[in-house]
Amino acid sequence: MKLTLKIILLFLVVSCGLIGVSGYLSVQREIAFFEEEMTARHGRLVAAVEPMLLDAWRSAGPGGLLRFVANIEGDERQVRIRWVWLDASTDDVAIPVASQAALAKIPLGQLSSIAVRTADGAGLYCSYFPFELGDGRRGALEMAESLARRDQYTRITIQRTAALLVAMLLAALLLVAIFGLRLIGQPLQALLLKTQQIAEGDLRTPVLVPGSDELATLATALNNMSEKLDSSQKAILKESSQRIEAMEQLRHGDRLRTVGRLASGLAHELGTPLNVVSGRAGLILGGKLSGEDVLQSAQTIKSEATRMATIVQQLLNFARRSPPNRIPCHLNTVINQTVSLMESMVRKKDAVVQVEMQSNADVTVRADAAQLQQVLSNLLMNSMLA
Repeated sequence: MKLTLKIILLFLVVSCGLIGVSGYLSVQREIAFFEEEMTARHGRLVAAVEPMLLDAWRSAGPGGLLRFVANIEGDERQVRIRWVWLDASTDDVAIPVASQAALAKIPLGQLSSIAVRTADGAGLYCSYFPFELGDGRRGALEMAESLARRDQYTRITIQRTAALLVAMLLAALLLVAIFGLRLIGQPLQALLLKTQQIAEGDLRTPVLVPGSDELATLATALNNMSEKLDSSQKAILKESSQRIEAMEQLRHGDRLRTVGRLASGLAHELGTPLNVVSGRAGLILGGKLSGEDVLQSAQTIKSEATRMATIVQQLLNFARRSPPNRIPCHLNTVINQTVSLMESMVRKKDAVVQVEMQSNADVTVRADAAQLQQVLSNLLMNSMLA
């Protein structure tokens, strides 16, 4: 939504600038048109009255000149015509409307036009046609025309330009609220949500952006990228599973090899209790034992049978293949079980295993007890075979 607002605002600023420049140029063009029109009208008046003005001066002097100009002023309603002296003082009724500084350099026999503002703020467009009448003074025919029409047109143009700018602002807000939100804001929000889903690991939820514009193309590219990433992730998981399975098979094979090495020692380990059980059973069958001796022999048989079952169970637990299971386990217990399992092979190799641990220490680790036992048995086996 922020990007949409920035785009619309940029468009609005550029459009407002173009409209403002266009309005300014339009006002300047119309002002120039009005001034050219008034200058042309004043020029036609001068061309019409110049011969008669000179005749009035020659025949009747200054009085005739002023009467002639007064008659012309009465005939012209749109243009106010006066005779002015260019060197008149400030208290002279024939002083020009324009300042003497502005009229100081106007050439004789040439029409010059000047836009002026009176003390009350009214605008006048004054044209002056200077004459040299032979008495040393410079006079001029002043033709003044109100600039009210020009000023009114300027105000109307400014008002129209301002109204157009306000309309464009409202239209821009409408575009942002409706079309911008629908065409840009919602697709961008959907694309942003898709990127967040990818960052969180969700690669299977597609983003749907209708249309064929750049945002729709970007959505399609994101969906394709997600599919490829999902396929790659599945392939990596499959390969990892296969590697873990292969490692587990190797580990199990190594465990079985250890079991094979322990088998001979365990056979001897089981032989002693079996002989005890067999001898005690033979005595009982002979019927020569008293009741107390029979009970004692039965207890001995049970004890040796429990011992053999423990040895076999330890071997089965060691050889059994099980999936990795990381749980809290007591490290001292794992060490004692491993040493007990390897005891027969240790004696067979005439080796000595010395375990030093604190009696009050109960070290608990989060690990797979079977894998720890495999590591410890491999260490003992390698040390005895070295």
